[in-house]
Amino acid sequence: EVDVWFNPPPIPMTTDEMDYVFGMPYARVPHPAYGKEKIPAYDMIRFSVNIMRGCFGGCTFCSITEHEGRIIQNRSEESIIREIEEIRDKVPGFTGVISDLGGPTAN
Repeated sequence: EVDVWFNPPPIPMTTDEMDYVFGMPYARVPHPAYGKEKIPAYDMIRFSVNIMRGCFGGCTFCSITEHEGRIIQNRSEESIIREIEEIRDKVPGFTGVISDLGGPTAN
């Protein structure tokens, strides 16, 4: 017999909390455990910016509402612009194109 436990998604974050989390010093590189291994779809998301979390859809084929919840949580405009500027100024290989600006519900 096997039990499967589903914990509820965390309490939605405020905009200030989202800004704090996304203001942390992310490396924007794959985890060192990958070594030289190519990661599928990494190039597609390398220059992406997540502006929200959560999804009101609840589609049966998707788990986003299970781990991010159904309540949309957004970042401030200042936080988003700061991340874009950081990509522009610090990420090697940036050519001026943000490949994805959005979040799950934006699809």
